Amino acid sequence: MLIQKTLRIPLPLKAAMARIQDFPSYRYHCVGLEEGGIDPARAEGVFRFRARGGLRLCAELALMEGELDSQMLFRSTQGNMVVVGMLEFFARQPDETEVVLTLDYTLRNPWHRWVDRLLRSVEAFVERNLGALEAFFALPPAGFRADTRLVRPINGKPAPPPPEP
Repeated sequence: MLIQKTLRIPLPLKAAMARIQDFPSYRYHCVGLEEGGIDPARAEGVFRFRARGGLRLCAELALMEGELDSQMLFRSTQGNMVVVGMLEFFARQPDETEVVLTLDYTLRNPWHRWVDRLLRSVEAFVERNLGALEAFFALPPAGFRADTRLVRPINGKPAPPPPEP
């Protein structure tokens, strides 16, 4: 199943890439996550989920080198899912980054694959988690203060400058 999702992150390009890689900051927004973590030193991650209907999903992911610095490629090495994906980062404005996630997955077990084709439970599960992550990334992180030059006008009027600390 191929899924593509676009996320908008109100951060500059490098900060958005760092925020995506900081999994502990958003792991609690992943619905059904039983175990999850990324080891940056080894460029690997383990994810165990429980989907609707009690189906347990497991994927051990490995990051791969991309041709561009603005790409992150990953694939599964073990687990009951075969996952291949890519994150592409595009600077839309100086303070906004667009992230395009392309994800292709299939279940290894033929019985689970057949049931998923009928019920679309894994697809609904992935879409629900991507929606939660989209809402999380739509807000700037706590403590981030945008430069006053980057504040957008509201209703055609310039926004007032932020109060001095």
